[in-house]
Order: sequence, then C-alpha cells, then structure tokens
Amino acid sequence: MALKHLPDNPREESRAWNLQLGVPGFKYADLNRVRRLEALDRAFLASLRAADPDLAAEFERYRDAGGQGVERLAESMLLIRVAPHLGAFVARLFHIDDAHRALSERIRTDQLVFDWKRQFVERQILKTAPNREALSQMDPVELEFAYREVVDQLMSEAALSADPERELAVVASWRSDARAKRVRRAG
Repeated sequence: MALKHLPDNPREESRAWNLQLGVPGFKYADLNRVRRLEALDRAFLASLRAADPDLAAEFERYRDAGGQGVERLAESMLLIRVAPHLGAFVARLFHIDDAHRALSERIRTDQLVFDWKRQFVERQILKTAPNREALSQMDPVELEFAYREVVDQLMSEAALSADPERELAVVASWRSDARAKRVRRAG
C-alpha cells in the first residue's frame, strides 16, 4: 500500500529516461557514474585535441599540474579559450547543437555592444563623470532630439531602434571611428 507511487516495472521506466547522449557510447545514467564521467572527460579532451592540438596540450599541462604555477590572468585566459570548445561539446552531448549555435551567433552580434561598453562607457563616461552643475545644465529632451538627428543621419535601419542599447553602441562607435579617422588625416 505504501509503495503505490512506484512504477510497476522500474526497469522499463529507467530505460525510458536513460537517453542516448550526443557523444557516441554515452547514456544519461553515465552522468552519475565516476568511471563514465572520466571516460566522458577523455572524450572531451580528444575532441579538444582534434579541434586545437596546441590549446589541448596547454590545457592538459594545466590540469596535470593541478593549476599550480600558473598566474591567475594566464589561467583565466586559458579557461576562456577552452570554454567555447566545452560549450560546443556539452551542446552536442545534450543534442542542443542548433540552440547553442543560435545563442553563440547572438552573442557574437552583441560583441559590438560589449566592446562599446568597455571602450566608451567604462573608459570615458565612468572615468570622468560630469559634475552636478554640468548635469543640471543639460536638457534631456534637447539631448534626445539631437541624438535622434544623428541616428537618423547614420542609420535608416528601424531594426536597431528596437534595441536602444545596440543602437547607441552603433552610433557611438561610428562617431568615435569617424573622429579617429579625422584625427589621423589631420595628423
């Protein structure tokens, strides 16, 4: 009476959820077995070696040393370089390659926004923020109209207007690039 919540045939049900993973020879239940995880790790390292032998060798040296003797910045850069390979491997493992590719492409298109934030916002705006007096003299409505005029001149693509952050990054990057070209020509 107390076990009515359990299926009549637990073996049959366990077969149903023990799905074949996207890496040949691995099933879902293997993710709970130490030896199979070690084998999956070897499969990842083999795929990394096939994609980028130099990176794989560097990563294996790092792991063999337990991360000892590697500066923190070098360690971070190594892990950042390995991350896309691991992401692709995990996507293949769980049969989500298409979703992974779509997300990766979206991130690549957002790179312009990331670069703009680093170059412009962090290094120019946040470095020397306007004081209270300068801010009080600014008219936000007039600033918005002036900005809209620049946007209308630079881009007729309405698609960017749906993403104000991207639009601002495109406009500011274009203006910054144009200013840099003028300086190079004058100098």
